[in-house]
Amino acid sequence: MRTCIAKIAAMVLVMSIVVACEGRSGGDAIIEEIPPCTPVQGSDVDPCEPDIVLAEPVGGIGSPLPLGQSPTTLREILDGEVQPYVTHLVVRGTYLPNTVRCIDGLPFRPHPYEDPEEHGAFLNESFSFRCFVDVRANAYVVGTGPSTLTVSHHAGIYWNGWFANNPLDVSEEAMIERMRAGHEATLSHGVLDQNHYADTGAVRLIGGLEGREVMLFLGPPSNLAVEGWEVMERWDIQRDADGTVRVIHPDRERWKFEPNYNAHRSALEPTISQFNQAASAAHQSRVAEYNGRTGSGSTMPTLVADVGTLPTFLAGVGANDHPDGPPAPIPPACGRSVPDTPNNPGLVTDCETLLAVKDTLRGEAALAWDLGTPIAEWDGVTVSGAPKRVTELRVSDRSLSGSVPPGIGRLTALHALYLHGNALTGSVPEELAALAELQVLTLNGNQLTGTIPSSLGNLASLVDLWLHKNDLSGPIPLAFGDLANLRSILLAGNNLTGCIPTELYIVETNDMHLIDLPTCL
Repeated sequence: MRTCIAKIAAMVLVMSIVVACEGRSGGDAIIEEIPPCTPVQGSDVDPCEPDIVLAEPVGGIGSPLPLGQSPTTLREILDGEVQPYVTHLVVRGTYLPNTVRCIDGLPFRPHPYEDPEEHGAFLNESFSFRCFVDVRANAYVVGTGPSTLTVSHHAGIYWNGWFANNPLDVSEEAMIERMRAGHEATLSHGVLDQNHYADTGAVRLIGGLEGREVMLFLGPPSNLAVEGWEVMERWDIQRDADGTVRVIHPDRERWKFEPNYNAHRSALEPTISQFNQAASAAHQSRVAEYNGRTGSGSTMPTLVADVGTLPTFLAGVGANDHPDGPPAPIPPACGRSVPDTPNNPGLVTDCETLLAVKDTLRGEAALAWDLGTPIAEWDGVTVSGAPKRVTELRVSDRSLSGSVPPGIGRLTALHALYLHGNALTGSVPEELAALAELQVLTLNGNQLTGTIPSSLGNLASLVDLWLHKNDLSGPIPLAFGDLANLRSILLAGNNLTGCIPTELYIVETNDMHLIDLPTCL
């Protein structure tokens, strides 16, 4: 069995990492930069932990330079003189936990930069699989784009003919799934390389990318069967003992013991600001020299500086001309948690919404909302209907210490929202008024402040509204008197002012008698 696995692994052509943009058509651009080494909320990983050597992205960074040569310059990397493809964007980002998903069975479709004859019939008889993970875009050094990107941390090509001529005691599908699971584990936890510094006894971490901050050099894909971006280079980011944050050249570890190391130190481990200046200058110089194209030839493609223009670029270089159709889209982050995703698009959106608001809501507590587990089994989540949607969120008395995320307003099929009995702070979001089907809203027993949004009076289906025992202030919205289906409203234990709408006194269950305010005339 071990021999079979080794042979299969040997048949894998490891390809460059790929990145796809979320919200490719008109997605929101990043609003403000996130400071270097900012942790991901809810993660205990230091994103810039010193003395940790992360696994190099397999492929895409070219052959290592022989010792003694000058380190690769940023201009050479942007121009593609080290690796075969041109860099278009440079992004400082942090890998997000629990966002791994995979696709397989992709045909190989060469990029215009690629020489099809170089690979021959081998690639035409093969298929590939790719596993993806999300990256929080902390800053764009070169180019612009949204606040989240999706990165393929591994890609492999399998030759179908090899499987046909070499009978195995494990199916092709099972082998791919096994390798996929292995990559997910490495991405999450990494592996220790006990032999890397055998002479010093030091150990380095290979993998363990989740929560780590890196500098990504991105370009369009070499395989036009896949929508997305390739990572041409990845430089790690570390923080010195004195707090200085540095961008680490991939060859630094190889140069550390060279006599001329100090002469190249500024190129091998520049500070964040030094790197940003050098990368911007190198990009501006190539734009001027190549007139905004990827090279000096007048027929070369135009550089893509905005993530949202990638589809136009792919169409221009023939990605849609293949008989198998346009490039395969990257699977959504919730692809493994939502059953029958093509027929339940709303549930995919609900799943992505819950993942997006999870950290804001839970604070320092815990919520078992994880990819790989069916969404119907997530803590406090009820799924129903056809097509399926999230219809109830019951996470009361969970010691949640965050805030009420405005994003919950995107769960448009929600009938009940139970958040009472936690330690939530902040305000009641206006965005909850978008929950047109909401019948139950319980926010009582938290530490909420601010005013009660009058827009909640537009929730015509509302039956139970519990906001008592918080620290809310301001008036009781007069629009609450128009909630015809209301049977229970509890508002006492706040710092409300103004008057009480007459209609609230006749609601079946109310605590208006406990609120020391006059009746509205």
